[in-house]
Amino acid sequence: MRFKLNVGIPFFSRDDGNNWVNYFSDRHANYWESFSIPVILIICDPQSRQCYWNLVDEKSLIRTKEGAKILVPKDNVLKGSKKNLENISCNKNNNDIIHDKNKFIFSLNEHYELDMSSDELEVFCGEIYHACMNRKNILFDVDFENEAILINEVDKIRSGGNVTVEMRRRLLELEQIHMWFLDKRNMIIQGLNILFNEGFFSGFFISDNNYTDLAKVVNGFIHHYIYERVSSRKNICLTLDVFPNKKYTDLVVKIDLDKEEAESFLLKIDTKGSIEPLRYRGYNFLDLNHEIIIERGIPAALTYIVYYLRNKKIDKNDFFCKDLEPLSEWGLGLA
Repeated sequence: MRFKLNVGIPFFSRDDGNNWVNYFSDRHANYWESFSIPVILIICDPQSRQCYWNLVDEKSLIRTKEGAKILVPKDNVLKGSKKNLENISCNKNNNDIIHDKNKFIFSLNEHYELDMSSDELEVFCGEIYHACMNRKNILFDVDFENEAILINEVDKIRSGGNVTVEMRRRLLELEQIHMWFLDKRNMIIQGLNILFNEGFFSGFFISDNNYTDLAKVVNGFIHHYIYERVSSRKNICLTLDVFPNKKYTDLVVKIDLDKEEAESFLLKIDTKGSIEPLRYRGYNFLDLNHEIIIERGIPAALTYIVYYLRNKKIDKNDFFCKDLEPLSEWGLGLA
């Protein structure tokens, strides 16, 4: 289940006799409704140290002219409600919704890292891969922990009553940050759809039901997209260009290598430690070490392709056509 926790006196300032009434924007209501798992709203009174809860559904979530309101029954005290919450979690209807939608949510913690162990990510990616192979209707989503913190701050400001100019200015700042989250979510989802549904990359990381490399690619893509498109990678020793030789020749993928990665790569192509041969761009993508291909190369290629499709307004079905040479044949040289 997903929990939305609000703490403070303002969340108890309105009631209709039987329920505490909390108001939210349309954006927040749409955000909660988009989840394929149950969402529970919890409000906490710091004075009485009492908490109340309700399931966000068609009964408790009511649309208004200004946005939406959620009713939290005064009888729904959190203490002693374990059984009720377990019943909601195990409800067959909820499980059917998850199954029918085949929605896979990638949760990112406050440091924008995947909030799961490497083993769990490997199994998770394997489940997605087989769902795609069975031609199920796959839906991806990205859950940012920091976005929930942002929404909490917005709710706290708006529920306070007297909104000052400074508060309105802060709301504008938060709206800009929220737009960043929306953009990142949209582009990551687009990249995941390409990775799992296009055969362009799969030959590099699927073998004998081993999904370790696939998990590394997913982790590398999200890390590359979040961090390296926002700020430069640290300790860069060598930057390489990867590029198509025939179609879309204006697409250039830049792969940054640290000192250890660069030394390993130069040792493989036997350049006696010199980068001069790379200036002639006579190498291809497969000349990279396997570890670099999985952890750096494919994540970078996927990131640049996502940006390229958006900036050039190219449909992915047109891009991944028979005229596009395999990634293994793309050129490789010094940036």
